[in-house]
Amino acid sequence: MVYRLEIEGGRVRAGITLTTPGCPAQDYILSGASERLQRVPAVESVDVELLWDPPWSPERMSPAAKSFFGIHAKPGRAGSRAGAPRPLTGLLSRLQGWLDQRL
Repeated sequence: MVYRLEIEGGRVRAGITLTTPGCPAQDYILSGASERLQRVPAVESVDVELLWDPPWSPERMSPAAKSFFGIHAKPGRAGSRAGAPRPLTGLLSRLQGWLDQRL
């Protein structure tokens, strides 16, 4: 989840968090975010920082994100994600679109 995105000229600084400090995909997610941002034209440097404050919880998700992941108001009602796009890929595509509009 992206907590912060700062753009100064060709420098991009992103602050992201994970759902849990013990996430086994931490290195994959951090390197994937950095590599993807570095491929955006006009980006000269990228700094991706892992943030833990405030702690992540499902309550921080937008209604659209909750719908995408099948998270409902009642605990234990998660829907199926079969065939759903990979969230990191979609996020990075949206970040590139956002950056493209500003660079």
